[in-house]
Amino acid sequence: MFGVFKGIRFISRWVYRTVAIVLVLLVAAILLRDPLLQSLTERRIHDCTGLDARMKDMDVGLLQHRVALENLKIYSTAEYGGGVMLDVEELHFELDADAFKRGELHFKLIRIDLNLLNIVVDQKAKTTSAPSTTIASFDRPQQPMIPDRWTISSIPRSLSPASIC
Repeated sequence: MFGVFKGIRFISRWVYRTVAIVLVLLVAAILLRDPLLQSLTERRIHDCTGLDARMKDMDVGLLQHRVALENLKIYSTAEYGGGVMLDVEELHFELDADAFKRGELHFKLIRIDLNLLNIVVDQKAKTTSAPSTTIASFDRPQQPMIPDRWTISSIPRSLSPASIC
């Protein structure tokens, strides 16, 4: 009779321990969500483009359907000087959840605070054997540019992890 209670107590202790460990891991995943996603994003940019990317902070609001990146810097390769190619002080976008549920990609808000865009092409137009020269550069204007409407036509209709690279 007492052997049955020892077996139930043994099983219930392991169930409680397992639930406690799962709860601790869940809380840790929630608290470490932004640093983990930041590291994953930096690595994904490197894997897709071959360029190093660093950012100061990444804030992902899952319930608010928003992502904010701060101080995103993408560096060009050593063949092109290794300097900063793209410097974005803030990249903030909010996803329209209703459109996403319908399978559409629609943003309520996209805000880009661009500090620097530096495009470098070498003398042979894609080989790196000749010395590099800067052909286009963008620095922050004194007055902010606020267009009435942006038109971007080269974004694919559907995005999947395979179509991003």
